[in-house]
Amino acid sequence: MKNNYFLFAVCFIAAFAITFAAIYMNSPRTEKLDAEVTVKSDGVLGFAADPGIANFGSVPRGNVGERRIILKNENTFPKTIRFTAQGEIGPWIYFRENNFILAKNETRQVIVNVKVPVDAAYGTHKGEIITSMKRKWL
Repeated sequence: MKNNYFLFAVCFIAAFAITFAAIYMNSPRTEKLDAEVTVKSDGVLGFAADPGIANFGSVPRGNVGERRIILKNENTFPKTIRFTAQGEIGPWIYFRENNFILAKNETRQVIVNVKVPVDAAYGTHKGEIITSMKRKWL
């Protein structure tokens, strides 16, 4: 009888550990990248080369700014990539490619655009680009 309880306890602990590991390994990893655009009244389009930020520079009202994000999957398995944007300029941002599979050892460049509304207030507007990366199970 004691052996049955011991065997049950071992099986229960093993099942719990396997379930926890599967949930942990399948949870998405996210990274946030600050984003900003400056709307000026002079109508001049400008650019910015700030590292670590998606700075679209100066974009006149009703126009589009563009940045490129380079992704590299250095893992031995494919990943599902999904972009979202939030903050003040979240609704202004769109991605030419989204919700795709990045194969193992693949590098891909993704174009990100910000379309400034014609009625946007002048000044600097901020937000975030969120990249969600999840292991793709075959």
